[in-house]
Amino acid sequence: MLFAVLIRSIDLIFSFGLLMDLPQEILDAFIDEIARTMRQQESLHTLTACSLVNRSMNHRCRKHLFFSIETSPRKKRTRMDSKEYPKIMLLRKILDNNPTLSRYFRRLRIDLGINGVEAANLTQHIPHILQHLSHNPLEAVEISAKGFSQIKFSSLPASLQRSLFGLQNGSTLNTLTLCNLTSVPVSFVTGFPNLLHLYLTGVSLIKDELLLPTKKPFHDASGDWGAHPRGGGQPMLPTFSLYTLNVNRFLGLFATSFLELKALSGLKKITANISGVSDACAFAQIIGSAANSLEVLDLNVTSNRMAFPFSFALPLDAGLFPSLRAVTFRLHLAPHCRWIADHDSVILKSPSVTSNLSSVQLILTQYNDVLDNVVAPTFMIDDAAGWSSLDDALDSRNFVGLSTVDLVVNLLTHSTNESFRAMVKRRTEQGIYSALPRLSASSSIKVTKRVSFQVL
Repeated sequence: MLFAVLIRSIDLIFSFGLLMDLPQEILDAFIDEIARTMRQQESLHTLTACSLVNRSMNHRCRKHLFFSIETSPRKKRTRMDSKEYPKIMLLRKILDNNPTLSRYFRRLRIDLGINGVEAANLTQHIPHILQHLSHNPLEAVEISAKGFSQIKFSSLPASLQRSLFGLQNGSTLNTLTLCNLTSVPVSFVTGFPNLLHLYLTGVSLIKDELLLPTKKPFHDASGDWGAHPRGGGQPMLPTFSLYTLNVNRFLGLFATSFLELKALSGLKKITANISGVSDACAFAQIIGSAANSLEVLDLNVTSNRMAFPFSFALPLDAGLFPSLRAVTFRLHLAPHCRWIADHDSVILKSPSVTSNLSSVQLILTQYNDVLDNVVAPTFMIDDAAGWSSLDDALDSRNFVGLSTVDLVVNLLTHSTNESFRAMVKRRTEQGIYSALPRLSASSSIKVTKRVSFQVL
């Protein structure tokens, strides 16, 4: 409705020739709202049309149109001749014709999940495009191999690797996302001077001195790259201190490379997926190194009960983290999980000293136990001790600032019977309150519960 009013208002402004009389701030507000609405609809045609009206609208429109760019080798049909061209070729042509457009780029996504002719297009055009962006104010870069399970970084063409390292020349880049890449040199990450936020999914890092010295170090026109000693030697020490770390898989490999570089002591938020003993030990080391700064913790782990697997030495003591405000535990409950939880283990213990923790979220996913012949998830019955331990911990007087506890239960079921699922949902909600009597009776803590189903 609001969008329709905005479009109608702009039509009236054009009709009566009032465009030049409007303050730039009002025009900018119109464009910003159009961009927000168009982004939700995944269409930028209206914004593109507005950019062609005059200079007073063009600049603001370009800020939205070119804010986030993807260098994809996949094809796109153009309006001019209705032929399909690789998107990356079209982007290169745009930048060659108008290099100043690169100053609007803030987020860059590079998709390496390609093969055949697409790989040739990527190798041919990406270095040229990144040369345009070497000194522009990029803030975030994502490099992924979405079309493949994983790609080895060192197997990428040399010209492409040089171009990717060239992104380190930018002083404004603060966010790096890598996905499905293996054997990524540590120096590729540490070479970004102002990095604050690091997101790794399926990424294994390797120390630079372990790379095979089969190629000479990269050079550009100005001399050594410095940050990429392919021939051996020590990687560049990071000049940054990370605020945000998100690691999905290979947390142990990450910690082996990064803990000794002292770049995690200022960490404020960590999201981690634990899939083994190595990951669990690394997680404990990482949060220990950031004990004084950590504010938000989000942990994803598979277990067979309401407890940490045996690979965790201790439950979380929030009292050891003076700045910790929010904690999320994501437990995937699998009856035959290989990471067996100890009966005496818990996910959260009563803090040893006063804790400033204000929010706790527990997300439980129950696998394949919700069938037509049972009336409640098995964890409500089989793990009463786990619920009791959690209730004791959350009732601790040392949680002086705890104000919200959010309990989410995701039930994976084979049943399509609506009445049965409604009954299971009701009994699950009742069971949660029964399992947490102290928490349920608390007058100072707001407790919310949500139960959802996913049909397998």
